Amino acid sequence: MPNEKFSFKEVLNLKLLKKSFLFLAFPVAMMFFLSYYQEIYGKDNYLDLFNYLHGLAFITTDIADLVATSYTEKFTYYLETESKGFFIKMLYHKCFAFSIPILFLLFIVYKEYQRIGLPLFLIFTIAVLAPLLLHFVAWDVYRIWAFPYMTMFLGYWILNLKFKNNTDQPKQFPVSLIIISTLVMFFLAINQPDLFDFEVARFTLIERILMVMPILVGFIFYIKAPKRIF
Repeated sequence: MPNEKFSFKEVLNLKLLKKSFLFLAFPVAMMFFLSYYQEIYGKDNYLDLFNYLHGLAFITTDIADLVATSYTEKFTYYLETESKGFFIKMLYHKCFAFSIPILFLLFIVYKEYQRIGLPLFLIFTIAVLAPLLLHFVAWDVYRIWAFPYMTMFLGYWILNLKFKNNTDQPKQFPVSLIIISTLVMFFLAINQPDLFDFEVARFTLIERILMVMPILVGFIFYIKAPKRIF
């Protein structure tokens, strides 16, 4: 978009809409086609997939059955079973802690790019949080909570390319938010993760603390002396 100031008028530009349609038409059509195929014929592929996985020496019968079932189950089945626990997965005590760093990062983006205006920041926020809707149809809760972080940094990169910050003064953020966000990240890093198929993580608590310490030290150093790094 040529203008520094974002506007919905530019988003609804006919030329841009045509380009967007050409870019999105094929992947969207394929998504609906595959979903329809899975709904009608998905179960027919169960035996082929199970036999292939079971033929591999390092995959047990139970795991082969679980994977084959997961990949051939109907979309409507997942929607019916998983949507019931949507709010539990959003507010579950461990997973809800993920939202605090996400909100803190959104606050940083807002402070950094206030001049882009609320409409573009609203679209940015929706893009970041939209992957959480997968909780309606999927059960891998922790992986889904990681998606907003990837979208966050991609969006931040795009904004940084388009809206350069001309000031040399480092941004000042409330110390309380920094402390809370750091403590939550530390909690999530050292907390025992829930793995698939009831597997147990092999890192001890001491090992997880040692792995996260360099990150915390670097973060504290950046807060204390940001100009030395850049």
